[in-house]
Amino acid sequence: MGAKQLRTLVMILFSFSLMPACGNTGEREIVLTDSRTELSAYRNIHESYFEAEGRFRQGLSQLKLAAYFNLHSVHSNAVDIELLDSSHLIDYTSLEDINAEFLYLRNSQFLRDSAHPELARRITWFYPDDGCYTRAEVMREQSHIAFQKIFVFGSLSSTTPYHPTGEVHWWYHVAPIFSLNQRAMVFDPSVNLNAPIDLTSWLEKIIGDGESTAAICDAGAYGPYSICYGQGFAETTRVQADIQNLLNLEWSRQEELNNEPLDSLGDSPPW
Repeated sequence: MGAKQLRTLVMILFSFSLMPACGNTGEREIVLTDSRTELSAYRNIHESYFEAEGRFRQGLSQLKLAAYFNLHSVHSNAVDIELLDSSHLIDYTSLEDINAEFLYLRNSQFLRDSAHPELARRITWFYPDDGCYTRAEVMREQSHIAFQKIFVFGSLSSTTPYHPTGEVHWWYHVAPIFSLNQRAMVFDPSVNLNAPIDLTSWLEKIIGDGESTAAICDAGAYGPYSICYGQGFAETTRVQADIQNLLNLEWSRQEELNNEPLDSLGDSPPW
């Protein structure tokens, strides 16, 4: 048994040891981001990767925990960063077309917020705390080009003007990935607002202390327990619920930052 398989087996056994016994309501103190979703990528500034990832596992049902540790899952396909193979990415040749697609995905007001139906909304770039999985999925749905998704796991962080402390922290992060003239590139306005960014620079922006791993998966992969290759697209009702939640959080964040949401989320975005 290899080292990775042994580590996975130990984590499975540890995960089941944390579950309450059958018939026990087993209230556990699970600290979640305001988004209250089991797929939350949020990591408290005082949490290590292992603490945040363990908290994530505690919130999963036994069925989803089994999917998480399935050998074909996103999580199980993650390898050390230096071993990541980007040679099989979908390749494009026109920088002009790629830049135009980036601006289309960043700027277009695809979404409707049920709480503020008067305002068409963009993808939630201004709530970077969480929701990368939903942002990447909306980009997949709306994009004119095909791409894959890259998932990174570790004690990740990113500087941002869209959080009161100027920084957000994740235990994983996901974004669309493709190749431009054989150079791996990422669409991620929550990290690099004004243009696509090459994979190496993107990783440098988000990887903090400690070990990090990554997996490049099919575009249909939604979260860490999705199947990495051959995953069908996420259920529309699930994605829509996540979108509405994030739209509400982004609106509240603008108010918290003393911005007028109708302006910053409407016709006067900060770019």
